[in-house]
Amino acid sequence: MSEAFIRFARELYGEAIDSTFVSSVGAFVTENAAFGVAQMERLPGLLASKRKVAAAYAQWCGAHGGAFVAEPAGAHSNYWLNALRLRNETERDAFLAATHQAGVMTRPLWTPMHRLPMYAACRRGVLPATERLASTLVNIPSSART
Repeated sequence: MSEAFIRFARELYGEAIDSTFVSSVGAFVTENAAFGVAQMERLPGLLASKRKVAAAYAQWCGAHGGAFVAEPAGAHSNYWLNALRLRNETERDAFLAATHQAGVMTRPLWTPMHRLPMYAACRRGVLPATERLASTLVNIPSSART
């Protein structure tokens, strides 16, 4: 599945697949306001593009046995961050290794807070859903295609 995803991601985004973006923060309120207005004018197009990318991922997953994390029924997602759910941690790690080696920027879900050193001694309950998601979810390239 990893190799097919790498080919698909390259078709979708081209060779320059990365998870970075450049932002500009001006020193003056007027410049910031102008920047915000310009971004808001682009928002409908960006959201449409992100939904189109998500639809392409969902279609690809349907054809390749993947599980795309889609919006719940009755919701309207902005698809800010797309994700695939793999069967287990071994499959997740193999997928991450293959995509990284091919230059496709993927990463596991964020580290759950209870695993962070500063919270290790804090009280918590049993977190089976958190543990399951942390071991099976992979974030995939999510940029709008403008």
